[in-house]
Amino acid sequence: MRNAIALAYWYNESRLFYSDIQRGAIHTARFDATDHRSLIEQVGAVEGMSVDGTTGTLYWTCASAAAVRAADLRALLQRRPHTPRTIVTLQHDDRPRGIDVDPCDRCVTTPTSELT
Repeated sequence: MRNAIALAYWYNESRLFYSDIQRGAIHTARFDATDHRSLIEQVGAVEGMSVDGTTGTLYWTCASAAAVRAADLRALLQRRPHTPRTIVTLQHDDRPRGIDVDPCDRCVTTPTSELT
């Protein structure tokens, strides 16, 4: 790991998630540093992540694809085949960074495109 950028946690499952922007992957480990592994490969420049602990969904922003994506953590942690889905496709110039999911079923991102 050289460039860990995004960090999220799932408290009820005692798991951390982080992105390695150099490898373009999302990794996970338990709070006690066991079961460290790559969770999703080839995800691009992930700069923001958030876990919805109620649904077991990991959301992330991808600056290289100007999108917000999501994946079912329960499927991924059980090593079942699962394809992440694109939730929002943004304008090509948009570079989403931070993301948060709140209990009111709302998702918030922080874009970094320049305003003219």
